[in-house]
Parts: sequence; C-alpha cells; structure tokens
Amino acid sequence: MLLLVPTLLGVTLFVFMGVRFLPGDVIDQILADYGPTDPELRFRLEERYGLAGDYTDYPEQYVQWLSEIVRGDFGNSFINNRPIAETLINRIPVTFQLGAMAMVISVLIAIPVGVVSAVWQDRFVDHIARSFAIIFLAIPAFWAGQMVIVFGFKWFGWTPPLQFQYFWENPVENIKLLWIPAVILAAALSGSVMRLTRSTMLEVLRQDFVRTARAKGLGERSVVIKHALRNAVLPVITVIGLQTGVLIGGTVILETIFSLPGMGLWLLQSMSSRDYPVVQAVTLIAAVVVVSVNVLVDLSYAFIDPRIKYA
Repeated sequence: MLLLVPTLLGVTLFVFMGVRFLPGDVIDQILADYGPTDPELRFRLEERYGLAGDYTDYPEQYVQWLSEIVRGDFGNSFINNRPIAETLINRIPVTFQLGAMAMVISVLIAIPVGVVSAVWQDRFVDHIARSFAIIFLAIPAFWAGQMVIVFGFKWFGWTPPLQFQYFWENPVENIKLLWIPAVILAAALSGSVMRLTRSTMLEVLRQDFVRTARAKGLGERSVVIKHALRNAVLPVITVIGLQTGVLIGGTVILETIFSLPGMGLWLLQSMSSRDYPVVQAVTLIAAVVVVSVNVLVDLSYAFIDPRIKYA
C-alpha cells in the first residue's frame, strides 16, 4: 500500500511527459485550418491552453496539473472545452461494465475448466480444454471482433447498434450491446487463467495432504473443491489481478471496433487529436484501477489462506 503513491506519481509523470514529446500538438491541428501559421495567433492559443514556453516549463506545468488533480479538477478538454469530469461520468460506467462482464465470464469459464482438466489429466476433456486455451491465447481480440462483425452481418444481418443504451436506461438492450465484446475479451483472458489453474491443481493434487484426505474417506468433490482448489487458487488470483491492465487495453480495442462510448474509445480519439488533459485523466484513472485491484488481490490472500496473516 505504501507503493501506491510513488507508483501513481510515476505513471502521471510518464504520461505527462510522453504526450508532450509526441510529434505535433493540438495547436498545430487548430492552425492547420487557418493556412499559413500566424505567430501571434499561435502564441495566444498556447497561452489559452497552458502550453506556452519550452521544455523548461514542463515541471511547473506538471506540478500545477497535480495540484488540480488533488482538488478533483481534471481540467477541460482542448477539443470541446467541456469539463473532463462531466464526460467521465458517462464514459466510466461503460468501460467498467464491459471489463467487469469480461472478467466474470473469464473466471466462470477458466477456473472450472482448468479444474476439470487437471482432475481428468490426459483424457479427452483435458486435450480439448488445453486446445481451446491455446486458441484463446493465440487469437487477437481485434481480429475476433472484426470477424464477429463481418460474419455476423453476412450470416445473420447483424451489425453493432448505432445508439448506445446505458444499463440504467434499458438493462436488456444494454446487455445485448455488451455481451458480444465481453465474451471476446473474456476469451482472450481465460486462456492463461485456464492453463494456470490446471497446472497449479495438478501440483496440489499430488501433495500429501490431498492423499491423506482421500485416505480418510472424503468424497472426491470435497477433496477437489475444499482442499485442492483452495490451495491452488492463490497464483490464479494473482494472475487475474495482473490481467486488469490487459483488460483495460482490450477495452480500448473493442470499444473502438463496436463503437462503445467508453474511456477506451475516448482515449484513442484524444491521442489522435493531442488532447493532453483527457489522455492524462483517463490514463491516471486506469492506473488507479490497476494498482487498487492488485492491492485488493494481495489483501485477499489472508481471507483465502489462513496461513497468511497481515500484522
């Protein structure tokens, strides 16, 4: 937990400097509509957007931005001059819902299949499960999304709806919109979780306490679920926590393909238009989510394994 602050500060510094070293800026895009560059107009625009000066002014700009973030002010977008916080209120639920649905589907598929594959090692079910795990790992999410759109239209006349429905507006339509990208993203995540669950279960099933439980006459289901799975699940939970970053990256791709008004699509559009405040705000929120999830994963060890205690 002590690493939270330096980690987030490192992310903010990296993103703040990174976007400013990209070729071109928002001033160049605005001036492109005015023909020959007017130095006076460029200076006024730089003053307006807080981009005046050279790289020696970056530390002061960075400190000012951090002070505004601490007060809960993400600033205004360069493109439409709207407060970023107002737009985030509508976009955060879309990304979080897509990510949560994908993670739940991934866990519900990967862990049971991994357990069954380990219990029935080298049988037909095990070979099928491992094959699908490799396929899920090998297929890129962007390719799967494009194939779903192409063949969905060719075979069923289906295309992604042009108008998005939020969950609180129309839950049924909202689930219809999100379940396909959620399944695609879940497939990309479940392959590694499935293989790790299988390998850790195989390791635990060969240990002495499992043989002792069977020798005492416990049923196979009790041995597998209450004894083996509980001891094998810690590395799996760790990987699930680390997949949060991959999950956020996947939402950027799938929100773009399916035109979902989430943070991922907004981030991509803001990168293209060099909308620095939006890029910084969205990246900071993503970093907070990733770091927080991994802290919660660490804290969950004590509840899952009684041998682990935090003083």
